[in-house]
Amino acid sequence: MNDRYDFLIVGSGFASCVLALVLQRMGYRCLLVEAHRHPRFAIGESSTPIADQILLDLGQDFQLPELTRLARWSSARHLPNVVVGCKQGFTYFFADAARQDAAVPMLLVPASPTEAVADSHWHRASVDQYLARSAVARGVELREATRVVGLQRCDNCWRVELASNHSEGELDTVYAGFLVDGSGPAAVVSKLLADMNSTTLAEQNVRKSSFGFATHSGSLFGHFYLPVEWDDLWKAWHLPVEKFSFPPQRAAVHHVTSEGWMWHLGFDNQIVSLGWVLPADQLEADQRLASVEGRWEFWETQLARYPHLHALYGSARMVDPPGGLGLIRRQQRFHEPISGLGWVALPNTVGFVDPLHSTGIAHSLCAVQKIVRALNWQRVLDESFVRVYADRLKQEFWLVDQLVAAAYSSLGHPEKWEAATMLYFAAAIQFEEWRDRHRVSSHGRSDGTQLTSAGLPQVPWRGPDFLMADQVDWLERVVRGRSLLQRPKPPRNGWLGEMASILGPMNTVGLCDPSLGGIYHYTVANK
Repeated sequence: MNDRYDFLIVGSGFASCVLALVLQRMGYRCLLVEAHRHPRFAIGESSTPIADQILLDLGQDFQLPELTRLARWSSARHLPNVVVGCKQGFTYFFADAARQDAAVPMLLVPASPTEAVADSHWHRASVDQYLARSAVARGVELREATRVVGLQRCDNCWRVELASNHSEGELDTVYAGFLVDGSGPAAVVSKLLADMNSTTLAEQNVRKSSFGFATHSGSLFGHFYLPVEWDDLWKAWHLPVEKFSFPPQRAAVHHVTSEGWMWHLGFDNQIVSLGWVLPADQLEADQRLASVEGRWEFWETQLARYPHLHALYGSARMVDPPGGLGLIRRQQRFHEPISGLGWVALPNTVGFVDPLHSTGIAHSLCAVQKIVRALNWQRVLDESFVRVYADRLKQEFWLVDQLVAAAYSSLGHPEKWEAATMLYFAAAIQFEEWRDRHRVSSHGRSDGTQLTSAGLPQVPWRGPDFLMADQVDWLERVVRGRSLLQRPKPPRNGWLGEMASILGPMNTVGLCDPSLGGIYHYTVANK
């Protein structure tokens, strides 16, 4: 019947569209319900090797070149109407309000050995539109400017009421076997379930959770037009660029201060995404941020405090979002419930920690692959799956929060900051290496042999959790790392030396090497 779907996915952002593409390719009938229309502004553009690996796996396993092309900057840059930028790693500049003419201290960490396999900065408005249109071309039904306004569980499926933004009072009813909530902060499914009056139904569909964050930050952000002669800039900053494994601007650039940091993600069309990440208490208390003009005054005041940054960004012309600088006074959120009978929420809906380590899209794509693999193995997303999925997702959020908080406890101390970021890079590289060793197609191993469950975690998706969040030994090392970085004074063998001892066998690529002076040349797992 035309009103019945196997999967109804709320929201048509990055991960939602990728999931819809794969499910449709697997033979399921999918409906995407989007409250807005593409293209629409979205922040959160930076890819990582983990995200690219998952896109490549899904694209190759299900013959979806739409995904494989997006997984590399070298191919994504040729997609019509898609805007991307080259990202070969992570660059950190340590800004000092008193420093004007001296060389700028920095940390350079590669994530891709060459431009050919480089990650991307994804201009989300164009990339999300590309994925949504790709899903439609594959047979996915997309209803834009439409909201989910009612849910009812009946006969092992969902009765879903939809309302068009342009037809006031008129409702359309569809039926779905399973719901996936990718609506982001709106958390449409769990909020509708919470509003239900039936205690029995609420007990069946709501799994309560709780979460306390160690990270407390907010952000002020926008897209700007910023043509820059980078070679001239690096000379002015006294940087020995010839010694670097990639140009510093072809990265997720972080300007780290004693109070927070500023991100810079550059696209190929001279548009850059810029954002200040500062303590949430500071952003919540500043009354200027209540108005568009006040937010801009705050932005300019922040830049003026750092001569290097003011010289670089002071003349940048803002182009997005339409209503002025975007503001999130407190970025941390964790919405409950995570899952229930016949539904799950993607990580971007469940919560958010911080943009520091570019974990957002990769985390949601990891959840997408869990769903896909579970369907491949057991052909159903049963009560056991949704229970384990929720428990593991909460653990993953805890880990990301700890990794970010470790860095924020190190603000103002470049060597300590370097040691803190090595916790994240060790986790990411371990996850990438595990995935490379156990790369699995939908029918067997990538070398053509059949896959057995031996040696794989006994969970429905038969793989590790995001950033190895299921590995007890690794979590213990993270706790020890956090404890180290909370000390006011460095240990006897220095921050990097002590962190190297904590990482132990998890450090497979030469992290925490003080002899490098913060300029790393190889930290890359096989992509």
